[in-house]
Amino acid sequence: MVFIQPYSHAFGDLDIARNASPIEIRAAYRRLALKYHPDLDRISRTESAETRMRQLNLAYQVLSSPDRRKAYDRSIA
Repeated sequence: MVFIQPYSHAFGDLDIARNASPIEIRAAYRRLALKYHPDLDRISRTESAETRMRQLNLAYQVLSSPDRRKAYDRSIA
């Protein structure tokens, strides 16, 4: 099981609504991954881009799995 840090909010990290479908979750992840991926960020390859990408990966891992998403929803309710 993946644990989310207390300050992190998976839906906010991916900029989606709590009732987002799996298709919307995937589309949001891909859009943001292209924007923040450190190898594709040619202007500023900073630690903030790497940190943001880690947050996106963690949020996607939690929300893309039905079991993890149910557990996450229960933990934030």
